Order: sequence, then structure tokens, then C-alpha cells
Amino acid sequence: MRTVLSGIAALLGGVLLFLTANGLLSTLLAVRLSLDGLAPAATGLVLAAYYVGFFLGALRAQRVLRDVGHIRAFTAFAAAMTAATLLHALIPSAWAWALLRLIAGFAMAALFLITESWLNERADTENRGTVLSLYMVTAQLGLGGGQLLLGAASPMEDTLFQIVAVLFALALIPVALTRSMAPTPPPETHVPLRRLYAISPIGMVGAATAGVVQASFFAMGPVHATGIGLPSGQVGLYMATVVLGGVLLQWPLGALSDRIGREGVYAGTVAALASVCVGMVFAPEWGLSAVAGGALAFGGLLFMLYPLAVAQANDWATAHERVGVAGGLLIAYGVGAVAGPMLAGLAIELLGPGGLFLFCAAALVLLLFFTFAQLTRRPQLPAALQTPFAPVMRTSTAMVELDPRIDDPPAASSD
Repeated sequence: MRTVLSGIAALLGGVLLFLTANGLLSTLLAVRLSLDGLAPAATGLVLAAYYVGFFLGALRAQRVLRDVGHIRAFTAFAAAMTAATLLHALIPSAWAWALLRLIAGFAMAALFLITESWLNERADTENRGTVLSLYMVTAQLGLGGGQLLLGAASPMEDTLFQIVAVLFALALIPVALTRSMAPTPPPETHVPLRRLYAISPIGMVGAATAGVVQASFFAMGPVHATGIGLPSGQVGLYMATVVLGGVLLQWPLGALSDRIGREGVYAGTVAALASVCVGMVFAPEWGLSAVAGGALAFGGLLFMLYPLAVAQANDWATAHERVGVAGGLLIAYGVGAVAGPMLAGLAIELLGPGGLFLFCAAALVLLLFFTFAQLTRRPQLPAALQTPFAPVMRTSTAMVELDPRIDDPPAASSD
């Protein structure tokens, strides 16, 4: 463990810094737009621009890496994030912010790709699981820690933008000073969506729905929290509680899905999450403890949607298809993530703050019906033939190479 950690400590330090900055910035912008009185539907459009940029970056950033190399690309994109952050304070216009969110999404996709390529280059078949675990823990600490910084200053002032800019600038240092050779960019590979659907309809639709629900919450969750009367400091705690829930439940539910069958656990997770969403509509009437408890349960189930969809798709893919399947699932997730905040913003505008969770519940119920319909056409794969569960992030194609299941022999085939 010590040898593995010493080889990637600098990279993980950079990850911690830029994810802390990005987590704080995302929540700050949602709260600021809400307090400025921008309509929720318009807020959803502005914040959805980040996911458009991220989707484009996931598809195109590899070309930049090939042209200029990893170190120069990381420096350029981290600098772009620093400048974009400060420009939010200098140009207080919602539509200018939409353009800045588009740029930020592209830059963050590139930063993920660079970092995960480097981590993959440091990993081998013996320690890949350890590297993945360390990376996941670091990413979740950064995402959750960024939320807690929201209470450090008023969101109506520029101080928090300055803190974010400093964190992005500091993230440059570990990578800029590294002595290691830059890795080769991962191949741009994914199976066509039609083939992906043939391999795993549940996995593909599940990944897209995960994009809808997760992006809706992380874009519009602070708007919901502000709408139910939480002050900015408590909005940060509310968002951090959701992240904490994701940390607590990933491994228990993943292990359960390995033992009793993937589709059953998946359907149960979707149903439970839809129920929690309905409960979150009424939680503000029951008090702050109900909101906190609901946020913890919501996060625990929310962060399982994408990993379980990936695991289900891997169960039915052949060994040579799994890298391409993972790339296709990232595209499906990205499409859902672009649509989610826009639709969620419209739901809040029409139905009030609870509209966010009503929208998420509706999307999950549709996914649940789809899952049951598919199970009547193709029986559940026996647990003994499943690939092992592994928690994965939906960030870049390089993340696929860190997945310890990729080199495993096929569990089943759809042919």
C-alpha cells in the first residue's frame, strides 16, 4: 500500500484540490443564481451548459492531449478553470455564466482524462484495485469537502470565487512538478449505442437515467435547498450529506448484488430511490432531521445507479467488448446529464422546490417499469456467472482502464 501511495500521492493531491474547487463552484453558482432571483427553468439552462461542455470534452479532449501532451494540457485546462472562475465574479450575467460553465465542463473532462490516464499508467494488474479505491476515496473527499466550504463566506460576495480560483491554481503544482513520463492517451473506443442496447438494454437506459437524476440533483439540489429555506452554510452541509451517503452504501449494496443477483438488487435500488425522492418532497414539513436523513439515504442510493448499470452491462458483455461498452455507457450517461438539469429546472418552476424530487421520482419509476419489462424478455443472469461489482466514476475513458474487471474473462454473452 505504501509503495502504491507514494507513486500516486502527488496526482491524488491534485485531484483532491481540483475536485474540492469544482464541488464548491457548482454549488455556489446554483445558490447565487437562486438568490439573485433567476427563474429555476433559466437556472437549469445555465447549469446544464456544464454538462454539455463535459460531454464535448469527453469526446474531444483526447485530441488536445495528443497535440500538446499531458503536462501542458493539464496546465492549460487548470488555468482555464482558474480564469473562468474569476470571470464569474467580473461578469455577473447569467448567460455569460452559461458560456463559462460550458468552458468549465470541457476543461474538467480534460482534467479527469489526464489524471486518470496517469493513474492507469501507474497501476498494474496486481494493484489496480488499490489505485481505484484510493482514487475513489480522494474524489469523494474532494467533492464533499468542497460543499462544506460554502459556509466560509456569503455566496453574494466574491470571496468564494477567489477561494475556488486559488484551489484550481494550487492543483497545478503537483502535476507541473512531476518527474514521471506522460502516459499514452487511452483509445477513443465505444460500441455503437445500437449494439450497446442489444448487449444490455437495462445497462444503457440505466446509465442514461443515472445521468438525468445525478446531474439534476447536483445542478439543482442547491436551488431546492435554498427554496425550502436553508441558509447557505446548511446548503453546503445538505449537499455534503448526500455525498457521505454515497460513500456509505456503495460497497454493501455492490456486495449484495454479487451474491443474490444483479437485476434484483438494481430494481430494488431504483424503487427505493424513487420512494426516497417522494419522501424528500415532504421532508421539509417534518423538520431538519428528516431532510438530513433523507439526504443521506438519497445519496447512498443515488451513487449506486451508475455503478450497478455498468456492472449489469459487464455481466452480458464479452471480454473484448467491455472497454467499448464502458465508453458507450459514458455517452449514454452524458446525454442524460445534459437533459436532466433543464427538465429539473422546469419542474421546480412549475411545482416549487419539491418539483426536483418529483421529477427524479418520475424518471426512476419509468426506469423501474423498463427494467421489469426487460426481465420478462431475458431472464436474470445467475449470480455465479456475474462479473464482480466495482464502484466506478463516470468521468473519462481512462477510468475504464482502471476497472479491475476489464481483464477478467467473460461471464456471459448476449450472442
